[in-house]
Amino acid sequence: VMRDVKGNPFVFIVNEDKEVEVRPLVIDREIGDKWLVTAGLEVDDRLIVEGGQKVRPGMTVKVVTSKNGGNTQSAGQSQMGGGH
Repeated sequence: VMRDVKGNPFVFIVNEDKEVEVRPLVIDREIGDKWLVTAGLEVDDRLIVEGGQKVRPGMTVKVVTSKNGGNTQSAGQSQMGGGH
C-alpha cells in the first residue's frame, strides 16, 4: 500500500491487458506494516508488490509468480523501454 501526495492509500494493480492501474483503497486501520483494507480490492486482483516506484499507470508489464505461489508483478520485468 502506498499513499498519494494527499495521504490517500492506493495500490498498483495489473489489469487483464497487463497494464498498470491505480486502485484507491479504503483502510480501516494500520498495525505496523499490516493494513486492514475494507474496500478497493477484488479477490482476483493482481497487485504489484515490488518496484512500485518504477511503474506508472498505463505502463505494460510482465506478470511473474512470487515465491509464495501467488502472482506478483515485478516492476523490473516491465516491457516498456526507457530503462524500466
